Amino acid sequence: MDHAAAASVSPNSSDLGDTVVVESIELSDTVSADHDRTEIFSASRTASNGFNLWSLYQQWVNDPLKRVALELADDVVSRLLWWFPHRNADSVGDTESSSFPSRWREVVWGLLELQRLAVDVAMYSSTKEIDNGTNDIYSYGATVAIRGSYTEQLWNRRIRVALSALQCISPIAQELVRSSDRNATSHRQVRVRLVVEQSRCVLRLILLYRYWRKMKADGAHLLPGLIQKGGMFHTPPVPTIQEECSRLQRLHYVGTRTGRRVISKSEAIANPGVHHKIGHSSQRDKSKALIGELLYIFRPLFWAQAESNNVDRVGSLWNAWLLSLGADILSLVALYNCYDSGNKATHEERERRRLRLFLYVLRSPIWERGTTIGVTRVNKVVECVPLLGKVVSAYLQDWISYWKLYRAEEG
Repeated sequence: MDHAAAASVSPNSSDLGDTVVVESIELSDTVSADHDRTEIFSASRTASNGFNLWSLYQQWVNDPLKRVALELADDVVSRLLWWFPHRNADSVGDTESSSFPSRWREVVWGLLELQRLAVDVAMYSSTKEIDNGTNDIYSYGATVAIRGSYTEQLWNRRIRVALSALQCISPIAQELVRSSDRNATSHRQVRVRLVVEQSRCVLRLILLYRYWRKMKADGAHLLPGLIQKGGMFHTPPVPTIQEECSRLQRLHYVGTRTGRRVISKSEAIANPGVHHKIGHSSQRDKSKALIGELLYIFRPLFWAQAESNNVDRVGSLWNAWLLSLGADILSLVALYNCYDSGNKATHEERERRRLRLFLYVLRSPIWERGTTIGVTRVNKVVECVPLLGKVVSAYLQDWISYWKLYRAEEG
């Protein structure tokens, strides 16, 4: 009987043990599920907090009194930055020996530009008036405006914001990688510039693709506009058509009351590059325009890659320098043969790119071989002028070095 009892008990104990194991597994699954839900909730709460912070920032920026205080602080900081030296080096050719105030001037300026960009995005996001194409006339960052949906314009604006943010972050990143070893600092900064140009190239290609796709959907016979200012937002921003119309309405009212000549809206804001698309064009012209834009996009990346490969051999950059200059010239030739000069916005963009060819005298190796010698001789002549000679010479040297260090590859 004891054996029978034991035999009868053992299955029960086995069943009980199995039950306990199953319950423990179910309990662990429940705890794991609760943990996952907790992580998801915490992640969503973090995202919600971030969204709430952005919403609060938007409300703060759109408050008239607070925005006046913000604009006043912006003006004070920007004016103070002008008193910081651009560069304090003993020799003109020593481009890497920028002074501590000069470097941090660029860092503060980059942060100030990021703040201005954030204010612009916050004010823009709160209005959402681009459905009719009136609030963001350069929605695609090009010289010919097209009217897409809100989602299309929003994504293109995000791309342009990213391009602008990269421009602001670049001097900050180059300062963060600085070390006591000058050679290591040079290598790191060249690497940072290469990463920035790689990111810019990808974003500009996406912007160009989206712009050309939209133009093709609107009409295959149209010739698209040029990417304007590298697709970036520049401060001060271009006034919108709505702001310009409001300004002209005030002028119209004042002119009527005072008897002055009234400026008509059509006379003041008519811009073929903004309000009208370019007329019919052949497939050959469109292909040449596309090639010109691709050369314009890939040229900065090519130069950054060449600098990265020859950071210790400045004299080896001659081939890259000539190829880069040739790419820019070919791009301009293609654009001049394609676009009608009557398009004001396109004409301004072409002139901007043409004037930027002068920046090639600030790039290695011609900077070390020719520009430095010429600048030194000019400075000696200017210093001979009584009273203001040395001041003007120092300012000229700082100005040229500033463009050499921070503005040669802006876009």
